[in-house]
Amino acid sequence: MRGKLTIILTSLVGGLVGGAISRGVIPEASVFAQSQNQAAKIVRAERIELVNKQGKALAVLEVGYANALPAGAPVLTFTDRDELLHQENKLTLTTARLQWNSGDDSATLSPTGFTFHNSSKSSGGGIGPVPPTDRPGIYFFSPEGVTTLDGVRLNIADKEGRSRAALP
Repeated sequence: MRGKLTIILTSLVGGLVGGAISRGVIPEASVFAQSQNQAAKIVRAERIELVNKQGKALAVLEVGYANALPAGAPVLTFTDRDELLHQENKLTLTTARLQWNSGDDSATLSPTGFTFHNSSKSSGGGIGPVPPTDRPGIYFFSPEGVTTLDGVRLNIADKEGRSRAALP
């Protein structure tokens, strides 16, 4: 028991002495976002841009307006250029959706579901309301036809919409 008490007391004294010495040797420096003797500053703007050295906006925070949101809503947009494929990439985040565009390919995530399209808009699909019934499910479309899977059935149709296979 006496050996454990000695180890604990030695550790305590060593920690206190080491802390006191390091505090005296290394000056304490506090970091503040703004000077303590200045009042907080508020920046009011409808658009804030982060630009690179060439002046191109890579990130934009702005107020977006639409018929559904006439008072405005926050919109955060990130842009980039894929130098290998020579196409612009763009990601837009709003309170209602997340949208990604790369060249002409796109994908959207919203409260109603997830949709995607290829560059020609001839192929794509989604998870959410399945056209034309709008029942929840999964669908894929291409120039050859449409495949849908909803809570009731699996349907494969040709490009004119005629059913070619269905379960049940």
